[in-house]
Amino acid sequence: MLAQLVPVAWVRQVLTEAQVVSRTRRTSAVAGVYLVLALTLFPKVSTTGVFEKLSGRWGRPGAQVPSAASWKQRRVSLGEAPFRLLFHRLRSAGAEVPAARWAGLLVCAWDGTTVQVPDSTSNAAAFGKKACRTGAGPFPLVQVLALVACGSRALIDVAFDKITVGENTLARRLITSLSGGMLLLADRGFIDYALWCDSAGTGAQLLWRIRKDVRLHICEVLPDGSALAWWKIPKAVRLAQGDRLPPKVLVRVISGWVGVLDADGVHRGEPYRLLTTLTDDQQHPATAIVRCYGRRWQVELTFKGLKTVQGATRLRSRTPDGVRQEMWAWLCTHQLLRLQAACAADQAAGPGPAEVRQISFTTLLRRLGEAVTLTAGGRRNAATTLAELQQATAEDITPIDTRIRIYDRVLRQPFGKYPTKRSHHQPRTATAYDYEIDRLDPKNEPATGKYTWDTNTKINS
Repeated sequence: MLAQLVPVAWVRQVLTEAQVVSRTRRTSAVAGVYLVLALTLFPKVSTTGVFEKLSGRWGRPGAQVPSAASWKQRRVSLGEAPFRLLFHRLRSAGAEVPAARWAGLLVCAWDGTTVQVPDSTSNAAAFGKKACRTGAGPFPLVQVLALVACGSRALIDVAFDKITVGENTLARRLITSLSGGMLLLADRGFIDYALWCDSAGTGAQLLWRIRKDVRLHICEVLPDGSALAWWKIPKAVRLAQGDRLPPKVLVRVISGWVGVLDADGVHRGEPYRLLTTLTDDQQHPATAIVRCYGRRWQVELTFKGLKTVQGATRLRSRTPDGVRQEMWAWLCTHQLLRLQAACAADQAAGPGPAEVRQISFTTLLRRLGEAVTLTAGGRRNAATTLAELQQATAEDITPIDTRIRIYDRVLRQPFGKYPTKRSHHQPRTATAYDYEIDRLDPKNEPATGKYTWDTNTKINS
């Protein structure tokens, strides 16, 4: 099944590009690549147990299984390069789905998360621990930043490093993956003048949330309540790298409120201040932009699928090289699952095209793991089994307004202080949202933001 999803020719090519020397052993380099990928499908199974699932030797009397030590040596000889190259082959696969675009732009978002790794001396030295009130945290952490296509939740590019490397630093590594025809969403943690200019320089359109301390000079209020403003280069940025950056950039600022009506009738609201390069209020009204920004949450659901559903909350490798290898393998299998979800949504029957969010990621992962076990050793045809998996997933389409669909068994942590979530903690009632745009007035500073007003500044100045 894995060879059906990732052809052997691809594996051999990435091994050649990575210059992996395959010595004669009981385990080949190609088998080692598939084993590492399978380790991410069965995170709670030992290495030898995963090999038994792949080879079909489980339960066979007298079957010889390579030892865990031999697999460890094979993983060391492979390194991280083949899996990094394999991910770059798989990335962006399935990104184009019917709901992926807004106003002709491919809606993307980037955000960061952390992944725990085993607490070994080498891992702690390579990745570091997060500081807390009692000192260092219990586990070393890997800082991960992902660029995600919001419509399909497919990974466009990923960068990761030690915990002391900030998200903005990792974002600069992903700028080369941006291009014209994209709309990049980001939260207020990424607001940085240099990062904004570099990202906009790729031709991509930007829609980021901003903090209160961003100094803007309003120059024209648009009919929909938004405003055009000059964002001047901060003094610290000008002193550091002012030669390569423009002294100011024209942006459009939108200030408003987002209200949420819960199932229990409680209404909550929060002010939002958005900054965008979409300056045409006729083509992109302020209300539509605010609604579009809600798609940024898809990157959080992507992390949920990777960490909670797949089980990448804590890796198993006790060396830094093994952690990097395993991280790329996790990203490869996650991208394969997203591709299968996109294929299933495309095959779904209905009055209109199905969306990827109507596919249960939990069910898809379980079915793929079962398919890997059923096709092991050639007991079933892999191509036929994969087609059956896609068909079964396409028929299992849930209503788009259903908030909670299918979950694994909920087990309470042995030492957790919080009770186990029950069904009444997970309402199925759809939540209602409303939006309100605050009309920006240069003469009167709105209560929802702090800006520097300048009525004398002209657009063409």
